[in-house]
Amino acid sequence: MQPNAEPFFRPVASLEELLALGCRVQREAAASYRRLAAAMRGRGDRQLEALFTSLAELKDGHVARIEQRSREMLGRLPATPVSVGSLWGGDADEEEAAGSASLTPYRALALAVRNEDRAFAFHTYVAAHAKDAPMQALAEEFATQSLDHGVALRRRRRQAFHLERPETPVLPETEQELRAIAAELDDQAAQLHGELALRLEERAEADAAGLFRRLAEEGRQATAGLATPAEPGPATIAEGIRILEHAFERYSDIAERAQQESVVREAQRLAEHSLRRLSLACQARDLAQSSSMA
Repeated sequence: MQPNAEPFFRPVASLEELLALGCRVQREAAASYRRLAAAMRGRGDRQLEALFTSLAELKDGHVARIEQRSREMLGRLPATPVSVGSLWGGDADEEEAAGSASLTPYRALALAVRNEDRAFAFHTYVAAHAKDAPMQALAEEFATQSLDHGVALRRRRRQAFHLERPETPVLPETEQELRAIAAELDDQAAQLHGELALRLEERAEADAAGLFRRLAEEGRQATAGLATPAEPGPATIAEGIRILEHAFERYSDIAERAQQESVVREAQRLAEHSLRRLSLACQARDLAQSSSMA
């Protein structure tokens, strides 16, 4: 059975449960941003420390507003219990990264983008499956907030991407040159994701393995013999995600700087496709984390 696009979300039964989960999402995001602020403080990067601190405070404000909405809608704070542990199945990778001396501004911003993407995906899922109009409207409101934050963080992440790669990549002048770049990136990702799928299957993590197998097959179909097969890199889930992040940033850079309209359009299409694939890889990572905690 092929994994669906929303394997790690569970249904939300009531408006009260949505309010409780909304508070939790914001609290977890605030804690995450404070870890990242501390990591950037350790690097002496005051600008990013201030950014993550302000985001944590923004999330604190969201919690206060959700609690106020709960008082208005329910007459009290939400009492629905939320199970212990991370809503997403664990954040061990983020906590390890935040404590690492090798955490770069780009990686810190990538973690922040991931926070907002997961919150957006979760609330969009809830809105699509809401049982009544008030729940749908509230979930859509939460999703819009996460979407707006994600757009701003992606802009900062791209700036960090360029700063950490001072050499400016050569721009393709034609769609054919761009497709050659895409074929090489797709081939590298397909090899890595195929190896990841095998390793996850060996660990009996079938759902996560299925998503990476799906990504590997998409990559193989996209190359269609255009790329020279590459040796796969380290087959870790973090690398499986990082290779897609790199592709997204590469296409976004081309879309921003290219002069030919046809190249810009194709780069934008490839960036959107990479973002969808990146979402699937993050879901696979969350499934693997959930499995390891079970």
